[in-house]
Amino acid sequence: MVLGGIACVVSSFYSYRSQMHTSFSHITHNSNFIFAMDAGYTNAWFDVVVYENQVSHSWMLGNLESLKSKLFLL
Repeated sequence: MVLGGIACVVSSFYSYRSQMHTSFSHITHNSNFIFAMDAGYTNAWFDVVVYENQVSHSWMLGNLESLKSKLFLL
């Protein structure tokens, strides 16, 4: 059930972002977080999408090490 929900969100996320401008070179997830590196940026910068209940989302852009320490994703 949970995996199905994650797959649905990831699928929607890919569809939305692919319509914008680029693809991904890395994506992972942890609980309510989906963490994706946008190939349009350098390796040190990331788009981070935070989904809450698979409905709302917010965007953050920041240094990789800073994001790792805040989100504990990697």
